[in-house]
Amino acid sequence: TSGIISRPQDEPLGHFSRIGGDEFTLILPNFADKKYIATVAEKIISIFNEPFQVAGREIFMSTSIGIALYPDNGDTVETLLKNADTAMYRAKEVGKNTFEYYSSAMNSKAKVRIKLENDMRRAIDNQEFLLYYQPQYDIDTGQLVGMESLIRWKNEKMELVSPGEFIPLAEETGMIVPIGDWVIQSACRQGTIWKDQGYGNLHLGVNLSPRQFFDPHVVEKVQSALDSTGFDPHFLEIEITETAMVQDNDKTVQILNALKGMGVNISLDDFGTGYSSLSHLKMAHIDTLKIDQTFILNANLEGRDGAIISSIIDMGRRLKIKVIAEGVETEESLAYLKNKNCHVAQGYLFSPPLPVDEFQKLLEERESV
Repeated sequence: TSGIISRPQDEPLGHFSRIGGDEFTLILPNFADKKYIATVAEKIISIFNEPFQVAGREIFMSTSIGIALYPDNGDTVETLLKNADTAMYRAKEVGKNTFEYYSSAMNSKAKVRIKLENDMRRAIDNQEFLLYYQPQYDIDTGQLVGMESLIRWKNEKMELVSPGEFIPLAEETGMIVPIGDWVIQSACRQGTIWKDQGYGNLHLGVNLSPRQFFDPHVVEKVQSALDSTGFDPHFLEIEITETAMVQDNDKTVQILNALKGMGVNISLDDFGTGYSSLSHLKMAHIDTLKIDQTFILNANLEGRDGAIISSIIDMGRRLKIKVIAEGVETEESLAYLKNKNCHVAQGYLFSPPLPVDEFQKLLEERESV
């Protein structure tokens, strides 16, 4: 697709074309005024802020714009495109729906990003990913009732790479799909090992990112993981975020119903931070709500934070939905949650995420009590 964007007086404003995938270029000739260029970028972003009507549905899109100026940022088409692309990725990093001008300082960041991407592509083959497990406890009895599986990456230098560093890049590049496939298989395999050792009746949480959730083969992949490992689906909790639920309601319900039909439990992660809607709880038959840790950490339990926590717990109980509080780090928070009849808690007050061997010790201690 290509064309010319014109002013009302039919004077060409710029040349517009698609260069591949979801990337487009707009060439603004004879405009060196940064203020004017910024106005154009802001106008484009404002247009995409409005929902698109497609087949009777509202589709929301975000827009990230990178800007490179001739001749300051390059004197060839190839250089200008490369630098504008670098600036666009910077716009995505700072939160999307914005624009960034290219600067030479971005080159070093781009090189780091490219190296991280290349290293991540090799990490699966080199078996550098591993799973940690954070225990979850019944608040009333204090019993260990489950765990959340969390991916970690120990690179070839045996250094742990922060999930906050590589997960967004994996999502952006699509590598989150094969990485997520590995997580499901590995978590179910380890869950079966622990069950065979006599540590049964523990719920196992596995996170699905939005991109992974909408993989056309996600249902088959979950079923394959269960079949190949022998893990009981009734103890598997697939965790999705509210953001995933609002992307395509019909598709979301179809996928969730298929997973529920397999006997898998559905957990709504980070509840309260996204587009919370009671209709989502009703249509998707959610089994578990996870109160996001932002409501628990440093919370004013006697103020608005406490009111939100209390409301979520009360709603969960009335809807017969299990409620898990994340980020529990103080006795005060635990006492508050217990007083409000929250079901389950996880956080550093009990334990940080643990590698397999340390979680194994935790299970052995549990059995010896």
